[in-house]
Amino acid sequence: MTSQLRLRRIRILLVVVVVGLVVSGLTAFPLELETRYLLKSLQPLAPRVPALVDWIRRVHDGLADTGRRYPFMACRTLTVAGSAGVASRWHRLARVRAPRHRGRVLGSAA
Repeated sequence: MTSQLRLRRIRILLVVVVVGLVVSGLTAFPLELETRYLLKSLQPLAPRVPALVDWIRRVHDGLADTGRRYPFMACRTLTVAGSAGVASRWHRLARVRAPRHRGRVLGSAA
């Protein structure tokens, strides 16, 4: 494998990781809020799928109870901040060049 191909693969993987971080940061809403909205949206379907609505209500009640007792459990601020920090600098990381020594890329066989 040539060093150019290796570098290209690393850059592609880096972009995949950064996109994953951005998506996880964008979707970092408190679960209690998400389940509340889900319950509201499923109310018209409650007669058709009562077991599903009951299960989601039970999950929501558990999340709400946990949030009241242990408020730090619902905090995902550090995850969002870390994702945003890495994602904001990905373009610098993607431009990193392999170090050269006497015209050859370090670590290459030739």
